[in-house]
Amino acid sequence: MRDGVLAGFLCTLAIIVVAGPLALLAYSKDGARGAYDQNEFHKPVIESFSETWPAIDMQNYASATTPGYHWLLAGVAKHVSDDERALRVLGLLWSAALAGLLGFALARRTEAGTALVLALPTLASVYVVSSAAFLLPDNAGWLLVLAILLCALDRWASWSLLVLGAGALVALVLVRQSHVWAAALLWIAAWVGRQEVVDRDARDGPVDGESPVEWLRSGAFPPTMGWGGALQRFGGALALTLPAFAVLGWFVLTWGGLVPPMFQGAVDPSTQFQQQVQGPNPAMPAMVLAVFGVVLAFHAMWWLPGAWRALQRAPWVVLVPMGGAVIGAAAGLLPATSYSLDDGRYGGIWALAKTLVIADRSLIIAAMSTLGGAGAGGLFLALPRRAAWVIFGGGFAFTLAQTANAYAWQRYCEPMLLIITALSCTIIVQDEKDAAVPGRVRTLRVAGPSVLAALLAAVTVMGLV
Repeated sequence: MRDGVLAGFLCTLAIIVVAGPLALLAYSKDGARGAYDQNEFHKPVIESFSETWPAIDMQNYASATTPGYHWLLAGVAKHVSDDERALRVLGLLWSAALAGLLGFALARRTEAGTALVLALPTLASVYVVSSAAFLLPDNAGWLLVLAILLCALDRWASWSLLVLGAGALVALVLVRQSHVWAAALLWIAAWVGRQEVVDRDARDGPVDGESPVEWLRSGAFPPTMGWGGALQRFGGALALTLPAFAVLGWFVLTWGGLVPPMFQGAVDPSTQFQQQVQGPNPAMPAMVLAVFGVVLAFHAMWWLPGAWRALQRAPWVVLVPMGGAVIGAAAGLLPATSYSLDDGRYGGIWALAKTLVIADRSLIIAAMSTLGGAGAGGLFLALPRRAAWVIFGGGFAFTLAQTANAYAWQRYCEPMLLIITALSCTIIVQDEKDAAVPGRVRTLRVAGPSVLAALLAAVTVMGLV
């Protein structure tokens, strides 16, 4: 608990030190990452809502998200202060809570220093810093996603945590409807149940005589509690998430789509604004796996030893990363993955898709997606089976949900991938003894995330100035 509080405090302090001055100074340089979205979309929505708060017009407004974030700040603007600096400082609280919860959660399984190292890439991401510094709802969404993820990953999978996660899901849908996928985390957690003693640590790999199919299905199909118990728990979790889907359904009926009408290609008469953000965009899985591959490469010393031990015990498990590589190659080669403004493939790593293009397919993106799929397979080997099913089942739902967007933007997936990688690292090493980890490996475990954080911080600085 002491390490958790310390790590949470340090992470919170870090995001406040970085983003706080930008908020207090109302920094809004033209071209700065986040400034455009704040000034053109979210700030006008907050100002408009404040005029009639608490009643607001939800039929059509200038944000492609549900209005929870804007509604809260609109109340502040009406009754406390409508000064932009005050609103941005209060908006920073979402990010401070995200950083604090992440640090605390990581330190539950390791010491505070290690937790801080693993949290740094997330805190350095331009997408996290921008949402902290400007009036953007992104970090409010990631905070609630993290809360639900922690409820689902708890090895005891208690009903109290599932209820708490379901409540967070309702709040999440009110902030960002695209995150309704997080319901899958609770469904999977309920299905696989609590982590039994037989749910072995993946460091030991498959048990003697266990077939590939038996190992892959262990802990989930059938679950340790049996089919009957799993179905009952799954049904209960499904019922708990129905209110969130009811909220989403109400917005869909109100808007006539997944976003307000002005983001469905219709023209807003008052502003003549028109944008199409409803997808699908089949290139999003390639984007997710490509970014995941980069993140996993800098965290390789956290998951490679466990994957290697599993491979030594049962050589056939190499089929898992090989299968991931095949999926990654398909994601990068089947849909168009070249750089394209018209098709929502620009920004971030899409800059790499301008070269080595054949038949509208970027060979660089395809290669990165392939490596990302292979790395994901290695991470799956290193994780305990319960955590692996929750993380990768949720990851599949996340990717599917993001594919519904017309824009395959890196900002939609980078924070999520950084968070789940950091959590996965602490889960993998939770039961490791210091003596079992060579000094060189410990050094590389610190160096990898630290270098990634430095690179991301450099991108953040460039994105802001």
